[in-house]
Amino acid sequence: MNIQTLLAYVPAKIVATWRARIGDTLTDVQARAVRERLFEGQSLLVLSPTSSGKTFVGEMAAVRVAMGNKRVIYLVPLKALAEEKAREFSRYAEHGLRVVVSHRDRREHDAAIEDGRYDIAILVFEKLERLLVSKPGLLAGVGLIVLDELQTLVDKQRGAALEILLTRLRISEHRTQFLGLSAVLADAEVLARWLGAKLLVSESRPVELRKGPVVGGRFLYREHNTGKVAVEQLTDFKVASDDQHLVATVQTLCRMGQALVFVPDRERSRKMAELLARHLPLDPAQAVCDELATLEEGFATSALSQTCARGVAFHNSDLTFDQRDIIERGFRSGVIRVLVSTSTLAVGVNFPVENVLIPEPWKWQFNQTCRKWTKVDLPTSEFENMAGRAGRLGFSGSFGRALVLVPSRWHQNAIMRTLIDGPHEPVRPTLRNRRLEDTVLELVASNAWTNETQLGEFLLETFTGFVDWARDGAPKFRDRLVAAVERLIKQHLLYRTDGEDTQLAATRVGRIAAERGLSARTAEVMARWALAAADRAYHPLEVLFAVSLTPDAHEVFISRGQRSYSGYVGRFREAIARVEPNARLQEWFEEMRPKLSDGQIGGLKKAVVLAEWLDEKKIDALERDHQTWAGAIASVGSDYARFIEALAEIADAVGWTPERVRELGELGQRLRHGVRADLVTLADLRIRGLGRGRLRKLAEAGLSDSDKLRAADVDQIATVVRHRGLALQVHAALTRGAYPAAISAPAEVARDADGPGQDDRCVPKTEDPTTCPIDAPVAFIPEGAAPAPIVEAPARFAPLAFSTRYDRLARHCFVTLAGHEDRLTPVAFAILLRVMAAKKRGLGRQHKHALGACAEYGWKGFIRLRKQLEERFGKGASGILDQDGHGHYGTTLDASEIELDLAALSKHPNQTVRTAVEALQKLALA
Repeated sequence: MNIQTLLAYVPAKIVATWRARIGDTLTDVQARAVRERLFEGQSLLVLSPTSSGKTFVGEMAAVRVAMGNKRVIYLVPLKALAEEKAREFSRYAEHGLRVVVSHRDRREHDAAIEDGRYDIAILVFEKLERLLVSKPGLLAGVGLIVLDELQTLVDKQRGAALEILLTRLRISEHRTQFLGLSAVLADAEVLARWLGAKLLVSESRPVELRKGPVVGGRFLYREHNTGKVAVEQLTDFKVASDDQHLVATVQTLCRMGQALVFVPDRERSRKMAELLARHLPLDPAQAVCDELATLEEGFATSALSQTCARGVAFHNSDLTFDQRDIIERGFRSGVIRVLVSTSTLAVGVNFPVENVLIPEPWKWQFNQTCRKWTKVDLPTSEFENMAGRAGRLGFSGSFGRALVLVPSRWHQNAIMRTLIDGPHEPVRPTLRNRRLEDTVLELVASNAWTNETQLGEFLLETFTGFVDWARDGAPKFRDRLVAAVERLIKQHLLYRTDGEDTQLAATRVGRIAAERGLSARTAEVMARWALAAADRAYHPLEVLFAVSLTPDAHEVFISRGQRSYSGYVGRFREAIARVEPNARLQEWFEEMRPKLSDGQIGGLKKAVVLAEWLDEKKIDALERDHQTWAGAIASVGSDYARFIEALAEIADAVGWTPERVRELGELGQRLRHGVRADLVTLADLRIRGLGRGRLRKLAEAGLSDSDKLRAADVDQIATVVRHRGLALQVHAALTRGAYPAAISAPAEVARDADGPGQDDRCVPKTEDPTTCPIDAPVAFIPEGAAPAPIVEAPARFAPLAFSTRYDRLARHCFVTLAGHEDRLTPVAFAILLRVMAAKKRGLGRQHKHALGACAEYGWKGFIRLRKQLEERFGKGASGILDQDGHGHYGTTLDASEIELDLAALSKHPNQTVRTAVEALQKLALA
């Protein structure tokens, strides 16, 4: 279907925006969605493989409804995806649409969402669930709800909450169109029937994907679209060990593009990256190493620097936000050739990768019965998610590869029968695995269900009720429901109102628990502690210990390292003795010690680590002493911050004074950053590159808040942080507040995703590198004191100048756009040169085949060029390029805005550029 067909539904300016993004033709799933009356209000459940274009179905529907003056809620499972969607939808600002985003760490738009002052709101599932507790009428006036990555419904950790949310949407009195987007699921007809949506299943991918096992260089694959089974002899080698087999296979794949390697856990990701870095003859990712050098020292930074020096990196939840950001950008740009990752990158992340390798087709799963982590076969659905990272639409060539490394031909046949040709797992509801008390508390707190009869009717309308509880019999289920209500009343989280018409209502503590997403048992433990500590002094170590005793904190994982958790009993006693001679805390701990479960003893490690984190102990010392990397510590700190902020609200509810409540809330703020109280204001600026150590130096130098930093000049800041590039970023963040662009946020790290245990913004380089002898190139700008608006006016990017400068180590060419110099790959540089040279001669647009005359990747590199411009120079930078929809490419710049000297560029150090210049000179374009 030609995209011009959509003129019947949306204005021409919107169609022009879509065509600039995806081209002239809709994919199969997009065309079928239009035919199935997507634009006429039909609710759809769209199931299709990764990279089939189904996400754009959601974007089309959202824009169509928003342009019709109705609001849209776009739901995603992860914070990183929410930020990515917000950046993508910001392109509609020029069409007058108001786009907002909200998740746990982004609350600035919550009031606008509650008041309906938006056109498209992008939220994480759980955030909408929390908002509906405090404001059940939030859906009034919403014309469309898009739910991306609907397969999260079957996730054991998060599926129950999503099921409750979907049930709310399904039975809402507001007649709202629903659009669910998911990878292919088995038994989807039952799910579609429950949702009341029409099922649309598309099996085709725009880019072919070859999936299968590989042994000894023999790749037996089945093509996703055609179903054809064939063999690709990648290479012919004999190996003596599994490691040699892995290295030889990855080396072969690297000759044909980049390789993304998925492993079951974090320890394997690091060790495998180190193994591959030792044996693969790859060029160093120098630009990545330079950025890593700007971060605080630590084990992860050191390990990444060593592997990136050989073109290899790893990615897991033990890395910090900044570390993941640098690695992801390095892989997208192509300087990292091999990335070894846990399943953190298996969902919702787009990389220009052609080869995905799974060396070990199994995963860790926590066995609730024996309370241990066990190995299980990799589910087909998870394999499909991982495999789908290869052969991405708009990034890859004619096909991608997804390979499973196996030791023998027998295993090769077994993998073909199970992972490749085997059926998908059936859709199983997960709400039954959640404690019924938590679900009841959430529903009653929202004031929409106020007695057992209403609660029972709602719960039997859930997916679990639809396929499970109803089968057991409604009377039996209602007995369980009544028992759950009585338990909540005994926990003082619910109460029955007086009068003839007795109703259920949430106490203030119960409402706080529901709004904050706490379990009923955790809220009860917190309330007991708050009552006991209402009139006495406490130490932060006591608060951390009290929170560690809650069931919710038990689910926050921290690795034990090579030591047992039991060793932290003694370390906790030592910590008590260090902080103060507190006999009461010592007595309370000794009284509790015999009652602690193994999980709660593990909580002692979290309490000790976080106490040292709050005391600003150096990251490398924390990592060494506790055998836990910085990213994991920061993640635990963030989770505990949420618990303690909820605890502060509960303390207020049970009668603490406002001053004591404020102090407790401040402890939560400190935990988010790992700083003492005097650094909270400075840390809240969230400027990348300013770690705890540099923040402390700024405070000691008298630059302790944003006003003082804003008044300081670059040289003064550089003297303190000993890095002029970082000083430029700090100064820019506080004086401008907004920057050219943002890149995709680092991939969200899901709990338990890693097995047991658990805006790229550019600044000019300093003109005088000798000013600060410790300078290193910095390729990012941090978040400013005030977050940049989601909706921005389009920027004007001009003039454009081509440089003869060349980074031989990183293999980068340089251009200057709108006064800012940054790097492009030689191929992108050559294609941009061809387009601009044609403009200078007044020849207008160039056909895609003409572009192939000057770049080895030909016109396909045009897509990557646009992406690099966006990443390097900011959102909207690709607007200097245009196309007519018929294979002709040109520029929106005037000839006077383009500076190029072909004579000088003919001596460019890079051969690709010199070849392009020679072709231009032969065509007399000079």
